[in-house]
Amino acid sequence: MRPFIQKLYDDLTEELSLYSDMGAIPVKRLAGKLQVINKALADLKQFVQENQFADPQDEINFFKYERPLFVCELLAAHYMFTIETQRRQFNSEVLIRNYYELELKIIKHNLRQHQFLYQYYLLEASELDNLLFIRGAEISDVLLHEMPDLDPEQSTKGSHLFAHFLSYEKVQEFLINELYSSAGDSKPAKNFNWTGETVNLVELAYGLYLTGQINDGKASIAEIIDWLQGHLNVDVGNAYRRWQDISKRKRIAATKFIDQMRDAINKRLDDDNDLGKKR
Repeated sequence: MRPFIQKLYDDLTEELSLYSDMGAIPVKRLAGKLQVINKALADLKQFVQENQFADPQDEINFFKYERPLFVCELLAAHYMFTIETQRRQFNSEVLIRNYYELELKIIKHNLRQHQFLYQYYLLEASELDNLLFIRGAEISDVLLHEMPDLDPEQSTKGSHLFAHFLSYEKVQEFLINELYSSAGDSKPAKNFNWTGETVNLVELAYGLYLTGQINDGKASIAEIIDWLQGHLNVDVGNAYRRWQDISKRKRIAATKFIDQMRDAINKRLDDDNDLGKKR
């Protein structure tokens, strides 16, 4: 991220954190957040107007990675305000937990509505970037599911959609943390970290996906990778490119990690059988 935009975003998140810690009523917190977010968006708009993009890739990077961060904060602020006000109507921990779980289901449903492009987002694919992140580019509404019309000079439909993905993930993380914190002893006592090569995790994820092991085969590869990353505290980076690395391997060693697991399991079985015979 270029220095000016990075500083603008850092300043924004710092100010937003102050409002999050305030004890004011939700509507006052929202008003304060919207003020600083809209100021940051205005500064970002002025920056774009005064500085031309160096080339199409520069424009793609801005609308794919940079502007969505700011719009995400705007969307998340509204979403969090709704959650804060709605949960006040529930007078028991059980009802609040049920409400949070319902909101998580709604987020999952919304992401499924854009399953193809959400997978594109998670895997950091680039094949459609010229359609999604170049201003004025035409792309089928079938993929975008009637996203709202935006200022054509300051956004693209792909950029706005990616901002929604970021905001959904932000709110989803909040809801999950709230559920864990109120669950007491049900919170996992031990964290597990993936310490092997990240390409091995991608190979494992595709193995689970292609053989339909999760949710009767209905889970997408993006959802599986996202789940593995979240529960094993690892960032696989660009999963799509790692899959391309796997596909480029010689056929005899295409499934290097899975073959390694198979050999290790067979060896253990052989050792156990040998031990049983000695007994």
